[in-house]
Amino acid sequence: MANLGWQRTVAGRDGLWRTPAAHLALALLAAGLAACSLAGWWLDRPILTTLVPGRPALSPMTAVLMLVACAAACALRRRPPAAAALAGVQAACGAGIVLAHLADIPLTSGLRLPWWSSALTGALFALSGLASLLLALGRLACGQMLACAVLLFTGLVGLGHAFPGADLYAFMPGTGVALPTVLAFGALSASLLLARPHGGVVGALTSRNTVGRFGRLLLLAGAACVLLVAALVIVARRVAAFDAETAVLLVAWSAVAVLWGMLWALAVAVQRAELARVQAERERDEMRQLVAAAVTHDLRSPLQTAVVSASLLQRLVTGPQAEAALARLQRSNRRLDRLLRSLLDTLSLDAGRPLRLQACFVECQALLAEVVTENEAALGARVAWEGSASGWWDRDALFRVVENLLLNAVKYGAPASPIWCRLATTADGSTVLTVENLGTPIAPSDREAIFRPFARGQGTAHKGWGIGLAFAHAVALAHGGALRLVRSDAQATVFALELPADARAKLASK
Repeated sequence: MANLGWQRTVAGRDGLWRTPAAHLALALLAAGLAACSLAGWWLDRPILTTLVPGRPALSPMTAVLMLVACAAACALRRRPPAAAALAGVQAACGAGIVLAHLADIPLTSGLRLPWWSSALTGALFALSGLASLLLALGRLACGQMLACAVLLFTGLVGLGHAFPGADLYAFMPGTGVALPTVLAFGALSASLLLARPHGGVVGALTSRNTVGRFGRLLLLAGAACVLLVAALVIVARRVAAFDAETAVLLVAWSAVAVLWGMLWALAVAVQRAELARVQAERERDEMRQLVAAAVTHDLRSPLQTAVVSASLLQRLVTGPQAEAALARLQRSNRRLDRLLRSLLDTLSLDAGRPLRLQACFVECQALLAEVVTENEAALGARVAWEGSASGWWDRDALFRVVENLLLNAVKYGAPASPIWCRLATTADGSTVLTVENLGTPIAPSDREAIFRPFARGQGTAHKGWGIGLAFAHAVALAHGGALRLVRSDAQATVFALELPADARAKLASK
């Protein structure tokens, strides 16, 4: 499912409702109502637990569980595992409350009956917890549908506070839910709906694709159905079939039923579209890897022929110009060979096969100088470095990593701007190489994706295979180190490669 990823949307572009602030504000509102009720029980101030004199109070049990539910909602964006754990606790407690009422445990437990949550409140906790759990697991459409159901149902129950004497409510048990409970569940459900506004049903309704248009047409059809029901209710009211308050409630209930049906149909469409998209992406990636592997394998044979021919020509021709041209040809051949080997290694990693690396003693300054010399045409005099370091690493793989970082700085950095390389040793003896350049910042949404195979930044004009950083990241991990994007802003883009001083034991275990 879509994940994914949770992007911080600019309020001016997509509206305040799509920002994390709206999601968190609603969750904190629900938590505030629960905390206010707990304070009312602690200070013996009933108005804090009811909000309206003479109405039911929000119980301490409900307040505590509401705080747990709000914590799960707040964790959905940044900490999905924690959100899933809290949502599971919430759903289990809600189901336990329902079972306790069925077994009449509140009457025999010795705990004051007003301190217990009602069976209806327990059911709402169970459904809301299940919605949070589904959202945390990435099942956006199902989770949003459950959250929408809780929101609509609490809205209908809340109408009981506006029309307490309606005939319809005489036939509905459990409608005396506290007003703070109704408001808290409404805010919590709205928070869950806004937790992932770019995916699922909510994302589909706001998108401009086929599914979005289909969803909006469904809502228009639902609105037409509600208008028809409202007309029938008005006709029935004129013949005194029921009181005016019940007429209002019937229209509200029918609107909820129609809206729920329309959203369910949209959820099914979203799920099918998502499955089709995932399948298409999987087939595209498999085809791209197959083509890349075939092309890379076929290119290495003529490349080896070119390398051997260049070596023979170097022995036969004389003159400085011919020798310089042959030297450039050999450097180009070596660089193409390194690129093809990086691609093959990346494909192997993507297929689950580890890199085969061998450690030897490496002087980082000499390696940097060799990288610059081999790529003189691209790097020129733009690269400057300071510091020194050495260690036991795979020299060929490290050469390709440094080469990729420097060439990326040229490709994506500002033209003719300098590139700084700094070598340093940390307190534990690890070596850190930083590569810094000026240029367009990497978008926040791309800062993790660029380390995945065949992924490229969305805002760049340069197109490539998207294998360089993926290979570099894999090499760093294989050595027991790391490759990180330290910063990327208007001032500079900085990558940091960290390697242990001695990776012989780590590479030998592969």
